[in-house]
Amino acid sequence: MNIDTAQIADPHGVINSLQARIRQLEAQVDRERAHHIEDVTLIIGEVIKSLRAHGIILLHVGRQGMEVLNNELATRPILGDLVDQVWPLSQAPVSPSVKDALRAASNFGNDRWI
Repeated sequence: MNIDTAQIADPHGVINSLQARIRQLEAQVDRERAHHIEDVTLIIGEVIKSLRAHGIILLHVGRQGMEVLNNELATRPILGDLVDQVWPLSQAPVSPSVKDALRAASNFGNDRWI
């Protein structure tokens, strides 16, 4: 039998069945995507904590306040754990001149020392 000439007994049933299967697959993709984001978030958090054990921290030296950073990171679930691991230079127990020197030396986080 040629596919072009094949007759389907219940074309609406076939279409409904395929649409239901598509919805199932889309739901499965959504679940897998959410699970992947959770896994990556956990990995990022563990990496940051491991770095802290070696004296390496995420230090916020940017021009904008922590509120801006928190809002930006909060909209990206994969980076959510980073918000809790960032140390704001503005809260550091050092003089304002030291804070300004660190900001200037790193060009507000745009340069790094090699």
